[in-house]
Amino acid sequence: DGHGEGDVPSDAPKMSQDPFETLGISEAGSTAADVTKAYRKLAIKWHPDKNQQSAQSVAMMQMINAARTKCLSALQGDG
Repeated sequence: DGHGEGDVPSDAPKMSQDPFETLGISEAGSTAADVTKAYRKLAIKWHPDKNQQSAQSVAMMQMINAARTKCLSALQGDG
């Protein structure tokens, strides 16, 4: 029917104001390595090449990439 709402896994990251929450980690005590590890885990799962280039997977990768960038900036004191 083209709605596609049932295709969203329950463990899909939620777009959050908190980029750490988007990656599924806590800002408190997190390191750049923790951010990278969480990012890679999500990127492997959501990469468009693994998901038939679906619009959802492309959007998820954009969200995950943005969250990673924000997290790393915050940890470096730039954000």
